[in-house]
Amino acid sequence: MKKTVIFFLLALLSTSSCIVDRYKNVHIKYINLTNHTIKMMGYRSGMEDYIEILPKDTTIVAEMKGMGTSEFPKLSYWGLLQGWDSVKVIYDNQKSIIHYRADFQNQNGIPFSNNRNLLNQISYQKIIVSQSKHSVTGYYAYSFTEEDYLEANP
Repeated sequence: MKKTVIFFLLALLSTSSCIVDRYKNVHIKYINLTNHTIKMMGYRSGMEDYIEILPKDTTIVAEMKGMGTSEFPKLSYWGLLQGWDSVKVIYDNQKSIIHYRADFQNQNGIPFSNNRNLLNQISYQKIIVSQSKHSVTGYYAYSFTEEDYLEANP
């Protein structure tokens, strides 16, 4: 009788349990801490794409939302950065500097090994806003500073 009651309770518990889906909401944002308008020109196989960021503004450029894993995704060539050969950053349509991918070596811009290179994941700050067993919310951030502006060439 005792075994029957235990079996009945286990069967009851297994039918009342539910499966919790995992969810993530992660994005990449660019933060303009300068007083200059920034235009990012991304080059991919001869094609170009651009993003404009106003002074003291923030722009979200890529999102990863939805069900699936609740792990924070890796940034490496994720979203907007995927496949870009180089990125030219233009300040106020007057000064500019180029950020190069790892396999492009050029002395006239920011090399991939530099921790201010837009195409290098070490240049981004990983911010986890909230994380639990079943969800994660956060972002990767790259902040443009006045020092970045000063590094650019007329």
